[in-house]
Amino acid sequence: MPFTISHAGFVLPLRPITSPHVLCGLVIGSIVPDFPYFVREFGVASFAHTVLGAHCVSLPVGLFVYFLVRLFFGRMADALPKPHSIFLSSWGLGKIGSKPNIMAIAVAILAGALFHNFVDSFTHQSGAAVSIFPVLTKEAISFGGQPLHAFRVLQYVGSVLGMVMIAAAYWSGLRGYCRAHEFPIWQDSQRWLFLTGLIIVTILAAAGLNAEFFPRGLDFYAARVFVFKFLITWLPIAGIAFLVFALCRRD
Repeated sequence: MPFTISHAGFVLPLRPITSPHVLCGLVIGSIVPDFPYFVREFGVASFAHTVLGAHCVSLPVGLFVYFLVRLFFGRMADALPKPHSIFLSSWGLGKIGSKPNIMAIAVAILAGALFHNFVDSFTHQSGAAVSIFPVLTKEAISFGGQPLHAFRVLQYVGSVLGMVMIAAAYWSGLRGYCRAHEFPIWQDSQRWLFLTGLIIVTILAAAGLNAEFFPRGLDFYAARVFVFKFLITWLPIAGIAFLVFALCRRD
C-alpha cells in the first residue's frame, strides 16, 4: 500500500510523487527548454523560455524525450559498467508492461520547464527578474579586466551547485544500493576504459567542429562563447555515440 498524507480531509498518495517516472519527468522538464540549442534553433529556444513556450514547446518535446528514455533506458543502462548498470536498471524506467501515470509525468515535465525558466529569469541579462531587481546587473567581480555581473555569477554558481547535488544524490543512492546488495562499487575496468575513450573521441570531435570559436587570449567572453558552442555540439554527439554503442553491442 502506498504511503499517504492527510490534510483537511484529503488523502494524498505519495507514490506518484516518488515514482521514478515522475522524477524522470522533472529532470527532463528542467533541461528541455535548452534542447532547441542542440539543433541550432535559437529562436525556438528563446520562445521555450517563456510561459507559453513551456506549454507549446517544452511539454510536447519533453513527452517525446520521456518516451525515448523509456524505449532505450534499459539498453543504455546495461551498457554501463557494473554496478551502475544494475543500479539504474533497478529504477524500472524501461520496464516493459509498467503503466506510469502519463498525466502526472506531463505535469512534472511542465513544472520542471517552468522552474527552469523561473531560475533563468534571475541568471540571464534578458531575464524578467534581472530587469526587476537592478542589483543583479551590478558588477560582482572582474575577470581578466572584464566585468562579471551578479546575474552571471548566479548562473555559474547555480550550475555548479546543481551538478554537485545531482552527483552527490546519485553517489549516495549507488553506495547504499551496493552496500545493501554487497556489490563492490568499482567493477568492469575494461568497460570504463572503452567509455573513457568514447568520451575523449567525442570531445575532440566537438572541439574540432568549433575550433573557429576557440579564444585566442585571456578573453572571458570569447571563452564563454566557445564553451557554449562546444557543449551544444558535444552533448548530442556523445549521446548518439553512446546510444549506438548500447544498441549495437553484444553481451
